[in-house]
Amino acid sequence: MLKIKTSKMKRCCLNCAFCIRCKEYTDGVGLQVCRHDSKELLTQSEREKAYKNDFSFLGAEKRKQQEWEAEYERKINTLKSGALNSVIGGPRVLEMIMATSTAVGKYSLAGQFKMSKHPEAPDDDYLQCWHDLWLFSQDDKSLNSLNDKTKCPFFFAYNKKGNKSFEGCEKERIALQDKNRFVITNALVIAGIVVTIIVAIATYFINKGVLA
Repeated sequence: MLKIKTSKMKRCCLNCAFCIRCKEYTDGVGLQVCRHDSKELLTQSEREKAYKNDFSFLGAEKRKQQEWEAEYERKINTLKSGALNSVIGGPRVLEMIMATSTAVGKYSLAGQFKMSKHPEAPDDDYLQCWHDLWLFSQDDKSLNSLNDKTKCPFFFAYNKKGNKSFEGCEKERIALQDKNRFVITNALVIAGIVVTIIVAIATYFINKGVLA
């Protein structure tokens, strides 16, 4: 397993907590259609693949669903062609074909074909920056750029997210940024005071030497 030490973590989008995988779903309940989406960090397995510029995990569920649907259609076509009449029996085949036109479910014969349950899959599956700086689909060649070093001011290491929300991570990032600015400002003020004192002392002794 690929492990990355926090102190040496590469500053890139793939290592940022704001690099999220988005999935958009459409759910149909009767005549109502509802849409919902999920926004999650990449899993360790997905991140390891992405480090190698392998983003095949995007759309994988949809491809699996499409393969299942294609297999179901092949079985239906075989049934309609009469190739299974001798195996199942003509009357039974006709009954099954008629059932497909009246069934509520779209894949009502999956059980009789001894197929697994119709796989669920999102309509859209893509990577997005939580700050809306970029959005890449599964076919976008720019996905490879997510592994490039970045100077993005919104960078927040993914391993610091824990159970915090994205909003919480943003607040923590701003708080740390303000704290660093405060420390730097104080350091500069102190340095300025020290320099002023040194200059004053040097000036005093120089003037004293001149007067002597």
